[in-house]
Amino acid sequence: MVTNGKYEIYPLTNVSGFYYARKEAVEIEKEKVKCPFCGHEQKVQYVSDANCRGVFIKCQARHCKKEFEIKINQD
Repeated sequence: MVTNGKYEIYPLTNVSGFYYARKEAVEIEKEKVKCPFCGHEQKVQYVSDANCRGVFIKCQARHCKKEFEIKINQD
């Protein structure tokens, strides 16, 4: 990838006679939601700049099974 001012130029890849711009994969830091009652990690993941309110899930732990609301970056 070459940065030319405000545009990013990607190398072209020949696939079946067609040229495609190939973008490099960017790894995103994701965090898992934890149950506020038992601390069990849930299957729901979020990024640090996400905003969330009003989403309710049930804890997946065998001994807990309590329902709680996911609130992310609500100040």
